[in-house]
Amino acid sequence: MPDTGAKHHIILNAAKSCYLRLGVAKTTAADIAREAGVSRATLYRRFPSHNDIFLAVLARDSWEMVEACAVTLEGITDPAEHVVEGILYVLDEIVRRPLHAHLFSQADESWALAQVLGTDDMRDLSVQMILAMPGMQTSLDAQTKEQVAFLGEWILRILISYAAAPSQLARNRDEMRKLLYTMLEPTVRSVLSRAQASASEVTYIR
Repeated sequence: MPDTGAKHHIILNAAKSCYLRLGVAKTTAADIAREAGVSRATLYRRFPSHNDIFLAVLARDSWEMVEACAVTLEGITDPAEHVVEGILYVLDEIVRRPLHAHLFSQADESWALAQVLGTDDMRDLSVQMILAMPGMQTSLDAQTKEQVAFLGEWILRILISYAAAPSQLARNRDEMRKLLYTMLEPTVRSVLSRAQASASEVTYIR
């Protein structure tokens, strides 16, 4: 995650504080500027809209979560296990992180959840989880990149769905693990197989 300077993080911290106190939908740019101790003009020089501020706050917190997840997954050599355990880790973390817990527990935050699904940053987080799988550290052809993007979209929607409305079928971590393996293992192995075949073709051509 790039370092964008102290003022940038002061604004994001102020926005996060407002979201948790007032709710995302009710927080205004004026609230954030006042909390950060800056003018609205300064705020808009750095962020063109309130949407941009919200997405920057969420992306920063989410990248921190994914970086912590990567440490937890070190040593897992099976690709499907890597993805499934990563999803389980994030689902556990969502309820522990104030902003994420707030978003997924408040009925009036549907606008915020729509923003999550509509931003490249959040899809990129899911894609990075896939690219971190053992065996994926290779050049990908166009078809495999598309498959990875589709799987990333699917994982993001799985995370949002189960975070917002816990499963009535998989009521504990072991049952959720079984459910995720059933859903994801064939697709993960298909994507990995395609990536390895692509890498072999590139090596052969060279």
